[in-house]
Amino acid sequence: MGLSISIIRKVLAANETTRVETRIGNFGSTPALNVKIVTRFEVVDSLPNAFPDLTKMTVGPRGKIPSQAILPPNQGVTGEGSDGMRMPPFELSQIKSGKKHLFYFALITYKDIWGEQHYTRVCAEYNHPNPVFLFSTKYNEIDREKYDIAKTP
Repeated sequence: MGLSISIIRKVLAANETTRVETRIGNFGSTPALNVKIVTRFEVVDSLPNAFPDLTKMTVGPRGKIPSQAILPPNQGVTGEGSDGMRMPPFELSQIKSGKKHLFYFALITYKDIWGEQHYTRVCAEYNHPNPVFLFSTKYNEIDREKYDIAKTP
């Protein structure tokens, strides 16, 4: 069992709320229970040294793709990830010029049918001039539930 995530579409414009349409799929043979996803955007000089601690984000519409209690095998759900961040024109120009980097982080948690907790971490970077998010070389991990997910392994 496992969950996958794919980025379908993004909204990145000056003074607009940054959003990414994301699809979560269960590629396992049993249902995923209590499925939750939390997302966050960061504008930084380079890839952060640690995956952000998304476990402390509050429940609510900001930073959340609608969670689904049960995700059956070979099924998926599509939602929009946003943390409410509005992109200032100056930051957008810095991203487009390559001086700054925009990262999208997502944390998916779920339980299997035996009650064991599982995690999927996602990190993608906005790639300009090609207006797409590409998965990063770090922090994309499935099922590392036995360590503190806020720390770099």
